Amino acid sequence: MIVQPDVQLKKLSGASAGELVRLEFGRASALAIVMRQTDQSTVCAFLETEDKNREPFFLAVSMEDAMCMSYGKEWLLDLMFDASTYPGNSQFLDKHGVIHLSETAVAINLDRPPEDIRLSAGAFDLRTFKTVDVHRRAYAPVTSWKIWHTAAAKHQTNAKPLFVFAAS
Repeated sequence: MIVQPDVQLKKLSGASAGELVRLEFGRASALAIVMRQTDQSTVCAFLETEDKNREPFFLAVSMEDAMCMSYGKEWLLDLMFDASTYPGNSQFLDKHGVIHLSETAVAINLDRPPEDIRLSAGAFDLRTFKTVDVHRRAYAPVTSWKIWHTAAAKHQTNAKPLFVFAAS
């Protein structure tokens, strides 16, 4: 039997950096990218959450060993360029969720949850999972993008992305 889409249920502590996961966060469903594992926790970039008390696009630590549904690391970030996408455009430097492109980085602006002072806000490269400075003129903001389960999923009939972002 073949099950589509191909997902894996696993402990969050078993997910690798770069995996796209759905899990319970704040008693609600949340979509996140695993940024790194530490000895005691998992650091995730939350793209969306159904928790009404939290704005999306924040970095958070999960101390418990929660179960998650992993879409793996082969998900597609589908960027849509418009007139705002040009190097040096500083209009979206602090807008959470905006992607910033450079010659070497694909960075996303994230906030931190107000109650967690251990993590700072900033832009994080989705290739290296390290903090980057998008204030340099070499970055171009992307204000609209989608995430697909895989590159092939984008081209399937009646396909729907897992996530859609448009800066407001």
